[in-house]
Amino acid sequence: MVEDTIFLTDAPSGQANVYYDRDLSFRLPKTTTPVASIDSTTPPNLPISSLDIVSVTNLPPGLSWEANMREFDTSEETDGCVKICGTPLIPGLYMVEVILDAQVVILSQRTSFSFPLLIQPSVTATDGFRMINNVGCGDVDVTFINTILSNEVEGYSYRWDFGNGLVSEAENPAPLTYDEPGIYEVNYEAVIDTTGFILTKVVIESTTCNDILGGRPDLKIDVLEPNGTSIYTSDVINNAQVPLTFELVLPIEDIGNYSLRVTDEDSGIGGADDVCGVVNFTQTTTGELSDGEDLSISLTIINPIETIQSKDTVFVYAQPDAPIVERVDAFPLCEGDTVRLEVTNFQDGLQWVQDSTTLFEEMATSLNITENGSYWARYTSSAGCSSVSVIEEASFGVIPSGIAYAVENNTLSVFNPDGLPENSTITWEVNGEPIPGASGFSYCIDSTATYALMVTDNTTGCFATFSQTITYDPNFPNCVSSTNFMDEELISSVYPNPFREAVTIELSSSAAIPSDFRLISIDGREVIRKKWRDLPGNWNKKELALYELAKGIYILQLFSGQLHQNVKLIKE
Repeated sequence: MVEDTIFLTDAPSGQANVYYDRDLSFRLPKTTTPVASIDSTTPPNLPISSLDIVSVTNLPPGLSWEANMREFDTSEETDGCVKICGTPLIPGLYMVEVILDAQVVILSQRTSFSFPLLIQPSVTATDGFRMINNVGCGDVDVTFINTILSNEVEGYSYRWDFGNGLVSEAENPAPLTYDEPGIYEVNYEAVIDTTGFILTKVVIESTTCNDILGGRPDLKIDVLEPNGTSIYTSDVINNAQVPLTFELVLPIEDIGNYSLRVTDEDSGIGGADDVCGVVNFTQTTTGELSDGEDLSISLTIINPIETIQSKDTVFVYAQPDAPIVERVDAFPLCEGDTVRLEVTNFQDGLQWVQDSTTLFEEMATSLNITENGSYWARYTSSAGCSSVSVIEEASFGVIPSGIAYAVENNTLSVFNPDGLPENSTITWEVNGEPIPGASGFSYCIDSTATYALMVTDNTTGCFATFSQTITYDPNFPNCVSSTNFMDEELISSVYPNPFREAVTIELSSSAAIPSDFRLISIDGREVIRKKWRDLPGNWNKKELALYELAKGIYILQLFSGQLHQNVKLIKE
């Protein structure tokens, strides 16, 4: 049975400016369980019926991809492979993102996973040196590796011309920063002079020496150092005929005058050997020499020097300016609004990013935003150099919900005061115009009109409005009943009003003792019903604890026989 998993073989590292060609095998999931392990927003254990590979993004510049298949019926196949190939241009660690469309139950959902791909700096090689990181954007730090090393042996010399006006004679020059765009030719020269000067040939061109019996001489040569020490004596060439050549390999190491003596070997006959002549020479002497009398010779002294010359190129591409993003949005920014980000200094090569996730389909100069997040634009030049804009933060305020008011006896009251934002402002309006001073939880109307309640969240500036046309009820002037009301006959005063925790009710001095007491909410519900005598206090002054009540408007009713009196109470 095929394992339900997400799997992708590791992508091998590449090198800038070196062709890259790799096949990566992968396995796609059959359910959302493997996806949930890497994306906490995805619920597990849901079947995936099909998967489509939409795109592979954030590849190193210069690389492209191709899958053996892009649409998968998970009941038949979940394995595949993708080829990544091309010549990467810019080194770096790239988090390559694979975008998938998954059919989960009856919904299509987009998801993604990523894998790292490391592109090492380019390394070039010539006959004498290598360069590391010779291609880049903006500032490029190049390392030079000499491959012809002296190993502390004398006779090596070097010359580097870095192509930017700087030169060096160091064996191993320090890394160099190229901080201006351009193409720089680096020229290298190594001179190896470790062999020194070598006497390789002596030719006796002419001599007046003759054998004592009149025949040809028996010649030999001696070479003496500047201090007179003999360092070479040749064999005797009997009956020598000039020109006579001696081949040898004799180092000429000292600076000074060497001597070369030509002798006729007589082996003691008639006395000592005859010196045919002596010539002097130095390390740099070559060609024909004469003692000025009877001897003429030619010398060949060589100085084998190996010169290695090579060159390579450093490419520095211009670091593009950062994209300039202008922001066009409403104020305040609330749910349902749209923010537009606009790049003003580039027309192409753009890619938008949200919270470090590439928005692979968003490559235009503008981006419309409708959800919270951090957004920025990335620009990539034709040379593969990138720059990013400043980050734009988008935060959409929550619009107050559940805003409505109730109507009772000409009193408009906020339906649920406890549900309002913690820091909010209430504004009452009539026929579209704010009512001066009307900012409480209730408002008493005095005419038929369209009344609106607007609640503004002062933290975000977002607001919501509820309005409707209300018909004025003349039976409740000032929002209390005009019938069965005995002014100042039952109640003298109620305080404080508005209140927070309790109110005190005082009866008028002439009032009869009430029998019943009731408290009615604005929506007509009876909240409290008690006998007047059960309330704390003496007969004409009672205290009513109401700290458990919700904020809002209430009607206090007192009854005495056939009469009753209503008083409006407001809890803050």
